[in-house]
Amino acid sequence: MTRYEQVRAALLSGELDDHLDLLLEDIRARQETLAAHDPPTLPEPTKPPTPRSLRLGGAIDVPDFGAGIDAIRAEQRWLTQYKADHDVISFRVADGHAHYELRGDTLHHIPTPSSYQAHPALIKRLTPEELTELLNEARSTRELLKTRAITITDVG
Repeated sequence: MTRYEQVRAALLSGELDDHLDLLLEDIRARQETLAAHDPPTLPEPTKPPTPRSLRLGGAIDVPDFGAGIDAIRAEQRWLTQYKADHDVISFRVADGHAHYELRGDTLHHIPTPSSYQAHPALIKRLTPEELTELLNEARSTRELLKTRAITITDVG
């Protein structure tokens, strides 16, 4: 007799129902035993994040660089200079960056032609510690650029 035939015979004879009834009784008895010994303890609910004052503001006015390789080079020079003069933080997005300037409690997007925008949820969920770390990184990079003569050269 095949396995299928054995299961079919047990099902037709009602033998399978008897086994399921015994299994259900065992499960209920085990649940009652556990409930009597250890009352269930619920995990502590997580607290919602505290509201922060960081907001998303409007975009920064960026010059029109035109099109072509010269426009890309001009954009890079402008962005490098802008980062040297302002508090700009960058987020990795896809194969590029999303650049934002911090003004007070507001992050303003810098919409250069080759930049992305970070998802608003990412920015709204920044903790003050993370924002401070990003600003310190941006400021140390800015200081490095001021002390070293780093220029974007035209290749080609």
